[in-house]
Order: sequence, then C-alpha cells, then structure tokens
Amino acid sequence: YSEVDRLSQHVRYADEALGDFFQELRSLRLFDSALIAVTADHGETLDEPTHRRYFSHGLVAYEEDARIPLIVHEPAGQHRLAGLDTKAPAWSIDIAPTILDLMGVEIPAAFEGRSMVRAPRPAEESVYSLGSYGAPHIERQMGTQFSVRRGPWRYIQNSLDGAEEIYDHRADAEESNNLA
Repeated sequence: YSEVDRLSQHVRYADEALGDFFQELRSLRLFDSALIAVTADHGETLDEPTHRRYFSHGLVAYEEDARIPLIVHEPAGQHRLAGLDTKAPAWSIDIAPTILDLMGVEIPAAFEGRSMVRAPRPAEESVYSLGSYGAPHIERQMGTQFSVRRGPWRYIQNSLDGAEEIYDHRADAEESNNLA
C-alpha cells in the first residue's frame, strides 16, 4: 500500500465509524438533542512535490497540516455558531472553551483559549503552528517546522537548518512558490 492508500483507508474507517455512531444516536433518539464536535489534531501532507518534506504530519507546518476540520452539530434549534466566519482561522486552543460555553458550563480561568461564541478571533490575527514529533532525538535528526500565518502570508522556519519559506496565499494557495 502507498501512503495515500493507507490514509484513504483511515479516512474511510473514521467516516464509517462516525456514521455508525450517528445512526446509533438517531436510533436512541438522541441525535437531535446532542452537541457533537468532530475535529483532528493535525492535517496531512501527502505528496505535494514543492514541499521539502512530505508524507508527514508530525514535524511540518504547511497549510495542509495546520488546517484541520472543526464540525459542530448543535442541538436542534440552536445556531450559536452560525454567525462565525467559517473562512477565518480558528485556534485549536479555543475548541474546548467553545464546547464548554455551548454546554453552558463555566470555562475554567486556567484555560488559555477563549470561546468562539463570545469572542471569535479577528481574521487578521496571526495563527501559529508547530510541527513536532515530541521526540527530541527525531527532531534533532529531521528538524521541525514553526510557522506563522497572518492574512494571506505564511512564514515557515525549520529548526534543523534554519531554512525559511514564505508563501502568499492570494496567488499561491498550494504553497508551491517559496518567496524566501
């Protein structure tokens, strides 16, 4: 199997498992009253030929790794997230406070994130990403990427060799033309 085939199998499995779970909630008549959130901890770089590293999701911070899904099903009749700009970046750190807020649970003061319902982040705010295996010996061998995305611009730096990449998403959404 190729990496793409393996990833496709994982996506199909997750899709089928979620479908089974949602069907069970429907059969129990719980789906319409449930708050359901589906997200991921990272995206996936496949075989983008212009990137220095590919078939990875641990140590890179390209758009396809940093952008993750966030799908929220609110209980019937509730549309508290409907006013959010779905094209504006959201921060992963804001997901837990948002879910607690939607459930009517007080957000702990120790949380660093904030509820997207009460205080969505401005579209022009910088978004930071870190690619990391979490294993120092691997990071010393391969390096890791740090990135900042502000508006249409993404800046990436590799920790191992200091290599820099800059992309303008207005003209290059695939991050194929490194302007650095």
